[in-house]
Amino acid sequence: MFHVVARHNINLDAAEVAEILGQLFAGDAIGEDAVAAFEDDFAAYHLAEHTVAFNAGRHALYALLSCPGWLKGREIVLPAYSFHSIPEVVKACGFTPVFAPCDPLSYALDPGRLEEFVTECTAAILVEHPFGQSAEMDPICAIAQKQGVALIEDPSQSIGAKYRGKAVGMLGDAACFSLVHGKNLMTFGGGVVLTDRENLYRHALNLVLSSTPPTGRQVRRLASSGLRNWLMTTALGYRVGPFVPFYLLNAFDPRRLDALFEEAPRLYDPHSLQPLSRLQAALGRKQLERLDRRNRRRREIAERYLHDLADLDALRLPKEVEGSEGTWNSFPLRVPDARTLRRRLMARGIDSRADYMTAFAFADEWKSYGEVFYLPNHPGMSDAQVEYVCRILRKIFR
Repeated sequence: MFHVVARHNINLDAAEVAEILGQLFAGDAIGEDAVAAFEDDFAAYHLAEHTVAFNAGRHALYALLSCPGWLKGREIVLPAYSFHSIPEVVKACGFTPVFAPCDPLSYALDPGRLEEFVTECTAAILVEHPFGQSAEMDPICAIAQKQGVALIEDPSQSIGAKYRGKAVGMLGDAACFSLVHGKNLMTFGGGVVLTDRENLYRHALNLVLSSTPPTGRQVRRLASSGLRNWLMTTALGYRVGPFVPFYLLNAFDPRRLDALFEEAPRLYDPHSLQPLSRLQAALGRKQLERLDRRNRRRREIAERYLHDLADLDALRLPKEVEGSEGTWNSFPLRVPDARTLRRRLMARGIDSRADYMTAFAFADEWKSYGEVFYLPNHPGMSDAQVEYVCRILRKIFR
C-alpha cells in the first residue's frame, strides 16, 4: 500500500487552532498578563527562576551575550556543526567564534576534543543539544568549571529533553531557545532566555521593555501565515496541497524542492528585537500543556526506527547519548548519497528533509562519515506510516 508521509508536522490540535482563530481578528487583544503567564509556565516547567520571551531565538542569544560584565574573554567556543544564525549573533556581539569538533553520530560537541579549544581567551562555551538529544554534559560542564568560563545552552531542538534527570537548559549558566515552526514547542516564531542568574534576567528584561511591541497587523500576519503552514502539514492538507508539486519537483528538479526549505544566511540585526506577542504567548502555554505527550510520540517513532533499521549497514543511525532522555525533534541519518536516497523515498510518497545545518569547520572530516538528512518524525505520523518508512528503507537496502 502506498502511503503519503509529510516531512514534518506543525504541532497544533483543534483546541489550539480554535484559540488562535478566536484571537486572530481581535489583533493582539489577549489579557495583558499572557506573556508573563507563559514565562512563568516555561520557567516552572524547567524548574528555573527566570524566563524572558522574545520574538526570535537569535534575540535570546543576543540578550545573553550582550549582558555586560559576566563574560571575560574575546572568544565563544561553538559546535562546528551548527545553524548559520548562531555565529552571526556571536560576531554581532563582538566575540570571535571558535569552532570545536562534534561527535559524528550524536551531532553534539565532542567532549573528548573540546578542551584544546578552550583557552585564556575563551569567554564561554555554547552547547547545542541537537535533534532532541542532550549533549554529553558531565564532561563539558567539568571543562567549563575547570577553565572558569561560562556555559550557555541552546536546547531549541530538544525542549523537554533531560540529561541524567535534569532538563536541558538547566545544566549551565543560562539557555536560549528558539520557538519557530518545526520545533517541539512552537509559537509561530519566538525565543526565550532561561536562567537562574539575576543579572542575566534583568538585562534580558530591560531589552524587551525598551523595544517596540509588535503591532496587531504584524501579529495577524504571523498567525495567518502560521495557520496556512499548519494546514499544509496536516494529513489531508498535505495530500491535497503540497504533495503533488513536491512529488513532481522531486522527479524533475529536486534542487528546487530543497531550495523551498532553505533559509538564506543573513547578518544579525539587534534592532529587530521585539517582545513576544500576547497571542503567541497564549499559544505557547497550550503547547507546554501538550509538550510531554507529543515528545513521547516522537520518542516512540525514533525507537521504532532505531530498532527496525539497526541491521542496515548502509545507514548510520544516530547515537543515543548515555543519560539522555531524548525528544527527537528530528531523526538524522548518515548515508553515502543523501540526495539520491531522498529522491527514492519521495518517489514512494515519503518526504524527508535535507540537512539544514552547516559544518563551519572540520568539513572534510565531517563529510567522511556520510551525508546527513532527516527522516520524518513527528506526532502527526500514524503507526502505519512509521512501519511504511521502515519497510521502504529495508526494501531499498535489502
